[in-house]
Amino acid sequence: MTDLPRLYGDLAGWQTLAVRDYRKFRQILRAFLDTAGADKVLWGTDDPVYDVMIPTREYVAAIRQLSADTSDGICFTENEVNAILGGNARRALGFS
Repeated sequence: MTDLPRLYGDLAGWQTLAVRDYRKFRQILRAFLDTAGADKVLWGTDDPVYDVMIPTREYVAAIRQLSADTSDGICFTENEVNAILGGNARRALGFS
């Protein structure tokens, strides 16, 4: 994706997988980050549609928990989590 500098992926709609199978969510997200780069992933929701299944606060908490939970052998860094939860969007939109 380095040849497509303005192309990003987002996590809108991933709430269902995070609720249904958190381990699989982590596996797929790790593969996504390893393939595209952590700087190309934006947090998002398709709210309010999924808010009934997983409130936005819980979805944010699930993302924040990524770096703390290594029980499945999958590792995320704090930098990756912070990038997903706003750092990438700020950079892409030109905010400091």
